[in-house]
Amino acid sequence: MKNLFYIFLIIVLTGASVYTQTKKSAKTKAVFLENISWTEAEKVLKPETVVVIALGAQAKEPGPHLPLAADFIQAEYIKNRIAERSDVVIAPTINYGYYPAFTEYQGSTTLRLSVTREMIMDVCRSFMRFGVRRFYIINIGISTKVPLEQAANLLKAEGVILQYTDLDKTAESVVKEVKKEEKGTHADEIETSIMLYIAPASVDMKKAPKDYGVQKTVGAFTRNPQATRGIYVPTGVFGNATLATREKGKKIVEAMVGDIAKQIEDVRLGELPEAELFDENIIGQYEIAPNDMITIAREDNFLTAERKGIPKATMLPLGKYKFGVFRAEATFFTNAQGKITHMIFSLSGQDFLGRKIK
Repeated sequence: MKNLFYIFLIIVLTGASVYTQTKKSAKTKAVFLENISWTEAEKVLKPETVVVIALGAQAKEPGPHLPLAADFIQAEYIKNRIAERSDVVIAPTINYGYYPAFTEYQGSTTLRLSVTREMIMDVCRSFMRFGVRRFYIINIGISTKVPLEQAANLLKAEGVILQYTDLDKTAESVVKEVKKEEKGTHADEIETSIMLYIAPASVDMKKAPKDYGVQKTVGAFTRNPQATRGIYVPTGVFGNATLATREKGKKIVEAMVGDIAKQIEDVRLGELPEAELFDENIIGQYEIAPNDMITIAREDNFLTAERKGIPKATMLPLGKYKFGVFRAEATFFTNAQGKITHMIFSLSGQDFLGRKIK
């Protein structure tokens, strides 16, 4: 029966808003993007819109007493709580990311740091096409802060605000108040308390361990007692999960919701950074063969690439002198005086060297 109830709980957490929250109601201020049509999305995706994206692993070990979806459950819960109090557009939850510390534990998954960073940036850039410039990531993870910070810095140069949850600082004073374990960072007293509050049926406190590990060097968790690197953590828990209580979880979660809601308002009211998308000298025509040219033009804050026989395509910035589009990439080169002279245009694995002629 407990397993059946847990399955029901997950369905409720992940699907409660599917039809009841399509429109704004007395219980929600947010719009869930997945539940509306593109014509309705056209009305809510505006330059002043804040798009919120939850990021939580749905397959990452959280000890023997919590399900692999623990991060995902937390992300979904916080997302739905934010929907009650923030006038935002909520995009679908991202359930994979950069979690390299847990790969020795069955069921745990990770993406490369660069893949996670590019995935976040690609999602944001998709919304940027519709004018959106303000993003907040509900981040349920520690290692994911690295690709999120990189994405935020890169998107800043494109005139975008991207802010994300820092679990080390969010609800920090409350965590210090309730925390009794000697140390802990993963599936510990704090995370287990949170799960006892938001999804109690998913927690098996009879299996909750106290495990402070044996640190060999800085690095990933390991199940191998003979390992010479990393932290030997046989249970997958780093901390004392036995100290967890629902009451502690309630205090932490309510503080988290309040802090995150405030951070979202900071994103809404923050001054957009000045975009530095590209060097204007990039614009022009590049000869890649006799009577065969690629024309680079500007449309709003984007570049377009057009070649005879190939439809015009919008180029998304990958750097000041590097731009990408579906199956294609353009890299521009300058001389010692900073003048654009050449471009390499890669299309479906074939490179074309173009000389700027106009």
